[in-house]
Amino acid sequence: MRVDTLAEFGSQQILPCEVSGVPPPNVTWYRDTTALPTTGNQYTLQEDRALIIRKLGIEDTGMFQCVASNAAGEDSQYTWLKVKSKWYLMCVIFYLKQVVKD
Repeated sequence: MRVDTLAEFGSQQILPCEVSGVPPPNVTWYRDTTALPTTGNQYTLQEDRALIIRKLGIEDTGMFQCVASNAAGEDSQYTWLKVKSKWYLMCVIFYLKQVVKD
């Protein structure tokens, strides 16, 4: 997994979780240390345990971590997801220009 992941606002993003073990490990995904529900509309798991994030929002920016655990132990991987948006950036620039004027 890459340390940084850059994705476009409103798009779908798949974050891999490359794990193996005997017995097969259980995988839990976290965003900023909070466990994610992976049975809803926003976040789902693929068969290979990758996390699918549907319709990225600015609020999805943060650290995503997959934690794999079984009787033999625990291991984890993480990535910093950064959601970019041309519209959001344009609003920030517009706001800053207004502040500088005043």
